[in-house]
Amino acid sequence: MNKEHENKYRELNKKYGVRWNEKSPRLVGETLESLKANLEADENLNNVMLVRWDNLAKSFLFLNGGGLSLAEAVCMQKQAARDLCMKEE
Repeated sequence: MNKEHENKYRELNKKYGVRWNEKSPRLVGETLESLKANLEADENLNNVMLVRWDNLAKSFLFLNGGGLSLAEAVCMQKQAARDLCMKEE
């Protein structure tokens, strides 16, 4: 994961108020522990089914209006998930 990518999505998360807490991994069918294990195995969290990220991102886009692509919304959620796991270490 490059810093430019991380920073872009952290800034978007800040702009839109996206921040995960210890219960948020449930949004993609995970626990905090399983999310951490998935992150350790793959820093891009591609080992969590894409349909789960897509569904979460679609809900986010529906609630927050346009201006972002589905891919951007997925990346925002993944970055929020990574940030939570790093914070919880």
